[in-house]
Amino acid sequence: MNTIQILTTGIGLFTALVIVLYVAREAYTRGQQASAADRHRALVESRKAAAARQRDFVRAMEDQSQRHQEELLEVTGTYARKFKEASNAQQEAEANSRVLRDELRFCNEAADTEVARLRNCTLTQNEIQLLEDMAGKLRLSGASLHATQQFADAREARELALRGDNLVKRLRPKNEVKEDAA
Repeated sequence: MNTIQILTTGIGLFTALVIVLYVAREAYTRGQQASAADRHRALVESRKAAAARQRDFVRAMEDQSQRHQEELLEVTGTYARKFKEASNAQQEAEANSRVLRDELRFCNEAADTEVARLRNCTLTQNEIQLLEDMAGKLRLSGASLHATQQFADAREARELALRGDNLVKRLRPKNEVKEDAA
């Protein structure tokens, strides 16, 4: 090979090398631009997705807040209704209590009046004697019931006889004082 051919081949190779370098640089630059564009496109898409997620989150929070407001209104309404029912029941109970208190006071006054009337009533000597005779007969019947082994009835007859005797003891002094005053 002669020098001219070597020189021509060298220049051709050098030119080819420059062209290859230029093409590689151009491809690299375009790749960088493409990846930058892709990154920019991906960034824009991710921003859109983030904005959509943010809108969805805000919408979900508003829906949840609305549901909580509705539940709160429902619970508040239920509470107010139950409070009103309880208040009405309490007022009714207080009214009934007042009525019952008045009725009890009236009954107590009537009972006190009746007790006072009974304490002040006088029995004649015949009535007191009759009461004493009945107590004596109850004592005798208690003994005969005990003899026939009717113990419960015998006990009741003795208790009634004892009550009659106590009543006679209390009535005798009253009647004697009232008869002396008359």
